[in-house]
Amino acid sequence: MMQGKSFSLFWVSFQLSTHQYHSHRTNSFLKEFNNWVEDSKVKQLDKVTEDIIKSLRKECCTDRQVRRLSNSSPSSLERADMSKALSSRRLSMAKRDSFQDATLLQQEKMLIADHFGINRRSSRADSSKGALTESMIERKLEKSNDYFEEGSNLRNLLDSGLEVVWMADRHPDDVTWAVCINRETVTVTLVFQGQEGLFGLLKDTSMSSYPNSIMNEDYEGNSELINLRSKVSDEMLRVRRDTKRSTLDEIKEKISLIGNELTGGGRFHLSITGNSLGGGLATVAGYFLASDSRLELASAVRVFTFSAGRVGCQAFQQGFKHLEETGRLQLARFTNAADIKTLLPIQDGYKHTGMQIRLHKADRAGRQRARSALDVTYNSNESRLGMIFHFLLNIVSASRTSNVSEYQHRLNSTREYRLALGDGGKTMI
Repeated sequence: MMQGKSFSLFWVSFQLSTHQYHSHRTNSFLKEFNNWVEDSKVKQLDKVTEDIIKSLRKECCTDRQVRRLSNSSPSSLERADMSKALSSRRLSMAKRDSFQDATLLQQEKMLIADHFGINRRSSRADSSKGALTESMIERKLEKSNDYFEEGSNLRNLLDSGLEVVWMADRHPDDVTWAVCINRETVTVTLVFQGQEGLFGLLKDTSMSSYPNSIMNEDYEGNSELINLRSKVSDEMLRVRRDTKRSTLDEIKEKISLIGNELTGGGRFHLSITGNSLGGGLATVAGYFLASDSRLELASAVRVFTFSAGRVGCQAFQQGFKHLEETGRLQLARFTNAADIKTLLPIQDGYKHTGMQIRLHKADRAGRQRARSALDVTYNSNESRLGMIFHFLLNIVSASRTSNVSEYQHRLNSTREYRLALGDGGKTMI
C-alpha cells in the first residue's frame, strides 16, 4: 500500500513530458492536472505564504535591509497584520491577467515578491549582502511542500524523491515508457503511459501467441506458448524492422544501464507501474523482465497497476504464479469498486494475475469494509457468468471510478484509515 502513493509522481511527470507529442489529448490532461492542483491545495494558502515570508526575513543578513524592502510595499508587517495584508494583496493581484494565468506556485512567488516590493525595484538583480531577490524566493518555494495537503497527488509528487531520467516516445502508436530512479532506495522504476476507454476494451479482445520465457522450468500449468492480449503485447514483444529488436529488448538494455550507473555496478530494485492500458503493458513487461536471469536484481520485480484489465490466458496466469512463488515477481493490482474496465475483457480465455487490492469510496460503507479487512483477493478465477453479472452491476454504479485522481484519493483514504485503526483510533479520520 505504501508503494502505491508514488504513482502520482510517475503518472504526472510522465504525462506532462509525453503530451507534447500527443497534442490532441493535451487539453484534457491539463484540465485534469489543474483539478489535481485545486484538490491538493491546503485550505489556508495565506498561512503557508506567511510562514515563508517570515522565514525569508530571518534568512536575510540584516533586519534593516528587510525592513527597507518591506516598507516599500504598500502593506508591510510594520503597518498591518500579516494575514490581513496577504489577503488584501491577493484580492488585488487576482484582477491582473498575469496573476490569473500563472500556476499556483508562480502566484505565490508573485505575492511574496510584491510584499517585499521586489517588483517595484530596479529590474537589475540586487546581489548585495542581505538583499532579498527573486531567486531566493524561488529556492524557498522549491523546498516547501506545504502548499499541498498531506497525502494529496501533488504532495506525493513532491515528497517521493523520484527523478525521471529517460523517456521513450518515438511515435504515438509505439509503446511509450519512461524510467525513473530513487537514489535513496536504489530503485529503478519503469513507467508505461497509455489510456484506454471502455469501447477499446470491449472491441480489441484478440490475442497473440508468444513463446513462454520460462517454458523450461518445472511448474504446474507450464506451456510452450502463452496467449496475450494483442493490444498490450504486440508492440512490446514483436521485433521492429528498423532496429531488429523488440521494445522489450530496448527496455531491458536501458534499465540495466541506468541501474548500473545508479549503483556503480551493484544490484538495484526494479518497480513497474502503469494506469489503464499502461497497467496492461506493465503486467506483460513484469512477467518477461522477472523471468530474465541476465537482469540481476536486489529483489523481486514489483508491479503496481491501476484500472488495468485482463491481459493473458490461464497459462500466463500459471507462469505468473510460478514467478511469484519463486520470489522473482510481485503484482499489486489496484482496482476501484465499480470500475468496469478492470473486469474486461470478459471473453473466455482471459485471466487476471497477481494480488488485487479493491478500493472503496471514502464513505461510511467503505470505511466499514476497511475496518474489518482490506478487500484483497488473489488470482480470482470467477466464472464467465459471474463476470458478466458484476460487469452489469458496475455499469449501474460506476461514476468516474477509473479516474486517476479517484484512485489516488481512495488509496490514500484507505491507507490513512487503516493506520488510524492501528493506533487505536487516536488519529481516526
